[in-house]
Amino acid sequence: MRLRHLAATLATLLVVGGANAAPAWSAAGDAVEPSAAADAAPADLLQRLDSGQPTTITLLGDSTGDAEDEWFSSLSVWLAGRYPAHRTTYQLWDDRGQAYGTETVLGGAVGGPALKIYNGSVAGKTAAYALDDDHFRELTSHVSHLYVINYGHNERDATTYPDYAVLTGRLHAKHPAAGIVPVLQNPESTANAVAHAERIQTVRTLAGENRWPVIDAYNAFRADPRPLSDLLIDGVHPRPAGHALWLAAAQRVFLDQSAQGDWTDCPTGTPATGGYICLWDNTNYDDGRLQRTYETLRRTTTDGIDGCWNLTGSAFSSGLWAYDSASSWALRKNPDSSTRYRVQIFEWINCNTEGNYRTYVVDQDFAAADLRTIGWNNTAASIRVTIAP
Repeated sequence: MRLRHLAATLATLLVVGGANAAPAWSAAGDAVEPSAAADAAPADLLQRLDSGQPTTITLLGDSTGDAEDEWFSSLSVWLAGRYPAHRTTYQLWDDRGQAYGTETVLGGAVGGPALKIYNGSVAGKTAAYALDDDHFRELTSHVSHLYVINYGHNERDATTYPDYAVLTGRLHAKHPAAGIVPVLQNPESTANAVAHAERIQTVRTLAGENRWPVIDAYNAFRADPRPLSDLLIDGVHPRPAGHALWLAAAQRVFLDQSAQGDWTDCPTGTPATGGYICLWDNTNYDDGRLQRTYETLRRTTTDGIDGCWNLTGSAFSSGLWAYDSASSWALRKNPDSSTRYRVQIFEWINCNTEGNYRTYVVDQDFAAADLRTIGWNNTAASIRVTIAP
C-alpha cells in the first residue's frame, strides 16, 4: 500500500466529493461498521510541522537504514528542506557507546522550532535488539511523535516474527500518542528470500490490523522493471538505485498530495457484465487500479470453488501486486442489469471462510475510500462472486 493523504483529515468511512454522492450499500455476513478512525498520527505529525511545533521522529532498524547514503538519511534531508523554519537535527545511534551520537544540523535557523530525527539503526540487528531492556530504555529515552520500524532482513530463515509485534506493543505502551509506521523492507535474492517474504506478509498483516500506514519498499522493488541484481549489492543491501526507490516509497507516506481518484472511475459496465468490482493500491481511489466484471468472476473457478478468484499473481495498473495490497475499493452496479450479485472478499486465498471475510449484496453502488477504517487495509486475498438469492 502506498499512502499519499496522511496530512488530510482521515474519514471514518467513505469520502466522495462534488456531485458524486456517497453510494448506498447493503451487507451481510461479518461485515461491520467501522468502529474507529484510522491511525492519524502521521497526519498529526505533518500538522505539527505545518503549525511550527517541535517534532521528533525515531527510526529503529538495521543496516539498510543506518548510513548517510541510504534512504532514511536522505528522507531526513528531504524533510529538513520541506520545513526550513524548523531547526532540523539528526543523531545516529552509537552501539559502542550505547547512546545517540552528536547532533548533525541538517537545516533551519537557530532558535527555530526543533525537528529532531533519531536514527536508532544498528547493522546486523533484529527487533530483539531494541527489545533488550537497556537498549529499549536508551533508544526511546526521548518522547517521539513517530516511530519508523525497519527490521526483518537479519531474521534469516525464520518465517515467523513475534518480536516485531512485541516491539510495536511496547512502543505503544511507553508512548501511546506516538504513531507507528512499519517498513516493508526490500525483497531479497538470497536463500532466505521466501522466508523474508513471509515475514514481510506478517508485518503487512500486523499493520493492517492496527491501521498503520507502511513504507512499502518491498512492492516498490517488485514493481520496478529492473532485475534485483541492479538494485541490490549482495542480495540484501540496496544499491543507490534501490535506495532511491525506498526513499520515494517513504516520501509518499509523508506527502500530502491533493490529487486523488473517484469511486466513479470504476465503470458500471454493460447489462451483460453486470458491473465491476475495482480495487486501488492507495486510499481515496488513487494510483493503480485493478478491475473485473461480476460475470467474469462468476465464471471463474479456483480450487474447485465456483466464482472464486485469487489476487495472487494479479497487479494494479501501477504495476504493484494486488495480493494483500488494496487500500480502497468500489462495487458498481450496472443500472440496466436485473441480476443481484453477492460479492465476498476474503483475507485468505481460495475464498476460505475460516479467515475473515466480508459479504455484499450489490443492489446499489458501494465504495470505501480508506480500508483502514474498516480494518481491511492490505488484507484482501481472494474474491468470490455468485448470484444472490
